[in-house]
Parts: sequence; structure tokens; C-alpha cells
Amino acid sequence: MPLMFFVAGTLLGPAAGARRYSDLVVRRARRLLVPLWGYGAVVAAAIVVATKPDNSSIDVGRLAVRVATWALPVVDPVDTSWHAGWLSNHLWYLRAYLWIVLLAPVLVGYARRWWAALPVFAVAIVQLEIGARFEVPIVGDGIGRMLVGDAITYGMFAMLGMAYAMRTRPPRPGLLLVGAVAAGGGAIALARFAGLPAGGINGSYGAIALTGLAWLCLAGLFERPLRAVAEVPAVAGLTQAICRRAVTIYLWHPAAIVAALALVDIEGPWRVPAVVAVTAIGTTAAVVVIGWLEDVAAHRRHRVSLPAVRFASAVPVGVAALVVAVPLLVVDVDSAQAETSPRRAGAIPPPSYREALSSSAFSGKAKAPDAPIDLRWGRFPEKRLQAVVDEWLAAHPDSRSVTVGIVVDGKTWTGEAHRDKREAAIRKDERFIAASATKLFTVALVMRQIDAGTIDIDAPMPPIDGVKVPRRAWPITPRQLLTHTSGLPNYTDGRGYDPDRAFSPVDAVNMSLGVKRLFKPGERLYYTNTNYLYLGLLLEQVTGRSYADLVGDMTRELGLRRTSVGGDRPGWVGFSSGGVRSTLDELAVFVDALFTPGKVVSPARHADITTVADHNMALGTWPLCPCGTDATGRKTYSAIGQTVGFGGVAYFPDQMGMAIRIDPPPEHIDMTPFIMAMADPLRAALRG
Repeated sequence: MPLMFFVAGTLLGPAAGARRYSDLVVRRARRLLVPLWGYGAVVAAAIVVATKPDNSSIDVGRLAVRVATWALPVVDPVDTSWHAGWLSNHLWYLRAYLWIVLLAPVLVGYARRWWAALPVFAVAIVQLEIGARFEVPIVGDGIGRMLVGDAITYGMFAMLGMAYAMRTRPPRPGLLLVGAVAAGGGAIALARFAGLPAGGINGSYGAIALTGLAWLCLAGLFERPLRAVAEVPAVAGLTQAICRRAVTIYLWHPAAIVAALALVDIEGPWRVPAVVAVTAIGTTAAVVVIGWLEDVAAHRRHRVSLPAVRFASAVPVGVAALVVAVPLLVVDVDSAQAETSPRRAGAIPPPSYREALSSSAFSGKAKAPDAPIDLRWGRFPEKRLQAVVDEWLAAHPDSRSVTVGIVVDGKTWTGEAHRDKREAAIRKDERFIAASATKLFTVALVMRQIDAGTIDIDAPMPPIDGVKVPRRAWPITPRQLLTHTSGLPNYTDGRGYDPDRAFSPVDAVNMSLGVKRLFKPGERLYYTNTNYLYLGLLLEQVTGRSYADLVGDMTRELGLRRTSVGGDRPGWVGFSSGGVRSTLDELAVFVDALFTPGKVVSPARHADITTVADHNMALGTWPLCPCGTDATGRKTYSAIGQTVGFGGVAYFPDQMGMAIRIDPPPEHIDMTPFIMAMADPLRAALRG
């Protein structure tokens, strides 16, 4: 992307100097917006067909905002979560480029003195890094950081492109070599010593800038051979044909990927080449069918010419080249498949259903609680802890990888073990869908609203926009939703459920409410994701804010910068039941804070979520056994938290918070034995 903005700058620089500013903006914006409007119209129609929205629940205000962002994308065009954002997430580039066009006169001024401007941009990018790490308002997180960061970082590369176009002599090879080494070394040093906030280059504007500068300098070193190749008539003709349809190709290639993943239903080594081939064919079809909009936008005469025919005939050659280069592809097609198709393995997170613990589980005597863990000299015994993780993996031959994060006395340690490090399935700093661990975030938010007086836990659920409650249905309370005693079936068992369709939380709740209840509310326990989707809608109703924003407020309080709410998938609604994305260490920090009185929830609500009551669970949380009953009749447990299909999160009475992830997920519904097999020796190692 930095190189693309550099190339854009080489075109904008001379134009900005030769034309009036208004003329430049109109011409360039038209080139972007007309194809975008055509693409947006098709995507909007597809969403309507795929999701079949209920007209009675349309929010006119939100719809107007969405249309406005597509009409003039000064912010990222707003889409639904359909196809996990594949049809809209890439449009950030058009938004960023539009801002570069608007800032072109300023950037041209900088380009004339690029040697003085470059340090200014560097200081600004450093400020962005500081803002992210210390959560400075506006530039520390959210839309403000994205808009400002993209404008500064990619604006710097556009400025350099302008300077290159206006140069009087070529860059010196020695200077380019020094620049490549310095920038590349800086990127490595930043990643090694400061870390990358989101676990990759895209999470750090400093890393983007340094990596981009390194590649830019390397491209400059090889400018002559690159030009020689580009000037070959066949290459030049193909390049010109692609450039005439560059916006169309960029807009439509993600849709082609989605279609390819849905159409290619084969396994084995030919799957990736087949997906790439179908993607190329789909993109070419979009160019042929709708690419003429670029001619309209550029005021070019539209005609089917010989170069266009050559361009179409070049597709098989391009596909063959891509197949050869498959090992070098940056896009992980398997990951993309898991994000978009519910029919593939991994499309829906592993099940985390739990049966109610029987009373016999608490029939034994409670053991005396362990004293809080005291870290010697305030440090973790890292070698002993890593040995525990390695031994766990050795004792579980069906698992390929395991990662674990623990928190003790406010300090965090993470460890991982893999049977083959080259094929490690999971990493300790990797963000992933936390699945049903999300429910603990929802529990915390509901507890806060109970204290605020906006939720009455034992009153019938109030009317919620879009949710259609049958007239003769038994009333359900928030307490029954928290404890899975509502009697609602899961939405996957409701009328109208289709694993190939995307559903909103309202759709999912309505599907559950539209069928017969499993039992009268309060009678017994039946675990279902619908309960927590319903609670998420309640939270949005009483606060007037989105669930993602509510989680964001809470995680910022705890300094969790890599925890957020992700998109849904066809056939699966994450939201307040399973939509949080996080890392092992941040999940451990959250569970530690949740079960520390007064840190996330008030002491009164802390008692609610830690006291095992009816149906042998606490208010929204689950005990992990061995369990027992003390002399006063109080039920005790080894830990409390939430198990998930791939592991779980738990808090222990000796004040250790823990999160564990196993791959592949065990085929057992109850994760407790796997969690305890890791937790007990870890706690023993901490005690020395």
C-alpha cells in the first residue's frame, strides 16, 4: 500500500501544479466515485437479497449515514456484517486516497522540500505510536486514529511520489541502499523491542512507514531493470489495460474471492489454484460487465478495442503465473475461507455448550481455600512455567498446539508449545475469536447496568426494537437469560435458519422466539447463545450505544488495546454471545479484573457472579470442579469462569486468572479436565 500511494503521488504531483485545485479534486474524485457508486449499488442489492431485512425494523437515520458514506467516502463506507466485511473493508483505500487528493496542494508544497518535510512526517508518525500506546484521545484509537494515521503515513508516501515526479536528477544508489537498510532495520527493531500492537505490521503506523520506505528504496535501486521490463510492448499494453480498469479491479476482487470460496468445493492441493483461477475469472467478468464506468468517469470514449481483447486473453496466463506463485501469496486462502463460508471447517467456533452440574458434584466436603499466590521477588518462574506447558502438550497427543496466559498480582505471563513450530496453529500474541468467553464481557456490562438502575434483573424483558415476542409467551427476565434458564432454544433450531445466510442479532433472537419454548422459564437450564444475544440487544436498548462501543469503553479502562468486537459470519452470530476478539494475555487480564471485587463490577455484583446458587451456577458464570460444600452449606469450586470449545477462561481462589487455547479443539464438551490439567501444575510452579 505505501508503494501504491507513492505511485499515486507521481501522478498527482504534476497535476496539482498544472491545474486549479478544484479541477484536480473534481477529476480525481470522479474517477473514484463513479465506479464506487456502481459497486455500491450492486452490493446493496445483494445484501437485500441475502439478508431479507424486515422493513418494519429499518432505522432511517442509520440508513442515511450508510448511504452518505458510500456517496462521499470521507470516512470508511459503512456496510453490514454480511460476509464478515469482505465487501466493504477494502474500501478504506478509496477513503484514504480521497483525502490525499484533498490534501494534494499541501503535499506538493512539502514535496518541493522533501528533505525537510520527511522529518516532520517522522515526528508525526512517532506521535501516532505514542498515542496508541498511551491511549491519547483521537489519535490513540478508533476512527480518529485511522483517519489521521492514514492521512499522515500514506500522505508521506504520496509526497515522496510527488517529489520523485518533480526531480531533476535520479536518486543516488548509495543513498537508496542506506535508506533500505536503515528503514528495514528500524522496522525489525520496532517489532523486536517495542512490539506490534495488533500482532502485525498493519497495527502500527511506524511499522507501515518503515517497511514501506525499505521496499521503496529497494524498488529505486532496481529502477532500470524494472523500467526495461515495463517498456516491453506486450507488458506495456497489458499494464495500460489494467490501469484503465484499476479501480474496477480493486473494487471487485474481494467479491470475486467470496464467490470463488463459495463455488470451489474441492479439497487437496488443487483447492488454492482453483480458488485463484475462479477469482481471476470473476474479476475479469466484473471488468467486462461494469468496467466501462471508469470510461464514463474519465470522460473517455467507451469501445471494445483490440487491447481489451488482449487483456481478456491474458487472463489464463496471469492465472498460471499466480498458481506458480501460490507459496508466496500473502493472503491466507484457508483463513479467508473460514471467515466467509459456514460449510468449511472453522467457519463457526467450536461449541461451548455446557450441561448443568448435578448436585452430586457438590456432595463432597470443601477443602480449605489456598492462600493467595505470592510471586517471589515479584517475578514469574518462567522456566518452570514453560516446562508445565511443554509437559501438558506431551501428555495430550491429540493436540498440536497449546497457548496459555496467566495473571497474578497484576503481572502477566504467556507461554506456548507446538509439536512442529513451523506449523504452529496458534501463537500467544495472536488475536482470535474468543467465542463464548464473550459472555463474560456481557455479564460484566449487565452487572454495571443493574447498578446504574437501567436493568431490573427480575423484571420481564422490556420491548426491544425489532424483537417480536409472541403475545402468549411466558415472560423472560434478564436473570433467566444470564443463567440460561429462559427456555429459549438456540437460534440454529429456529424457523428460517440457513447456515449459508447472514443474520443479525435481532434475526437470531426472533428465530428462537418464533418456536415453542423448551420449558417454562426458570424450570431448568439449557445453554443457548440466544440468551446472550438477547442481553446484548437489551444493553444497546437501555444505553443507546452499540455493544461494540460498550465493550470498548470497558476494555480501555483496563488497558486492553487488542480486544474488540469482531464481525459475524454466515450462519453464526457472534455479537454479545461470541463476537469478542482478543489475545490470550488480554483475556487473562480481563478475567482477573472481572473477579477482583470493585475493579470491573461492584462488590455486590461480584458476590452475584461468584456465588453458586440455583442450577449450580453463579449469575452468568460457571464453576469448575472438583467442587464441594462447606460447613455453612455454601457451594465451593476449584475455579470459576467460562469454558469454550477450544479451552476457556478461569479465575482461581488463590487469585490467579487464566486463559487457555488448544488446537485442534478437543472433541470433549467439558473442557474442565483440560483446563485443570494445565492450571494445577502452573499454580504449583508459582508456589515453588
